Amino acid sequence: MLTMPPLPVVPNVLRADLLWSDASDIDVSTRKFFRYSGGPPNSTDAVNFAAGIYGAMSGHSSLWGTDTALTGVRVTDLSSASGGQGVHAQSTAGGNSSPPLAGGTAVLVNDVIGRRYRGGKPRSYFPWFTSDDLATRQTWLAGTVTAADSALAAFYAAVIGLVEGSTTITQHVNVSYYDGFTVVTNPVTGRARNVAKLRTTPVVDAILSFSTSVRPASQRRRN
Repeated sequence: MLTMPPLPVVPNVLRADLLWSDASDIDVSTRKFFRYSGGPPNSTDAVNFAAGIYGAMSGHSSLWGTDTALTGVRVTDLSSASGGQGVHAQSTAGGNSSPPLAGGTAVLVNDVIGRRYRGGKPRSYFPWFTSDDLATRQTWLAGTVTAADSALAAFYAAVIGLVEGSTTITQHVNVSYYDGFTVVTNPVTGRARNVAKLRTTPVVDAILSFSTSVRPASQRRRN
């Protein structure tokens, strides 16, 4: 059996997992990365960062339905295998009481970086919006997309500049752990499959801009 090696460390980068409950699905998350300056945060700093990031996001609860809630934020320092980690647990239900969307429907946010490469680009999925935010079965209302862009801009502005201990969050970034594939053949069945090749040193790219997709996305396969 093929075992996956641990992910390599990423100096001066925090991972922030926004935790959600989406109706009956209580295991939903949106992962973001932020570069920091200064010393690495300890676990207490990580808890405080998680609370700050939670506050920056929970203020935009009008974007998600009443059956969806932001339930916490988990922050992890990626600079070492024993980097500080902390969780802020709290629940903020959405303020949009319109009828919910089909399970797995998500808002897709595309990030832009300066590097070009084949394959998927940085992106995030959020359990936002309701059926009243649909212009058609294939598109969101233009005003709703604008509201999401504005909320995210405010969220990132609130997170960048947060300070705990000797650590200051300075930049929204993307972390690339993999580059290309290795073909692995099953010795029993003879079937070959592509396995993502782990980089020795992760690549960190600054997020230059972002945009909310006008089309609804789906995370049904992950339900």
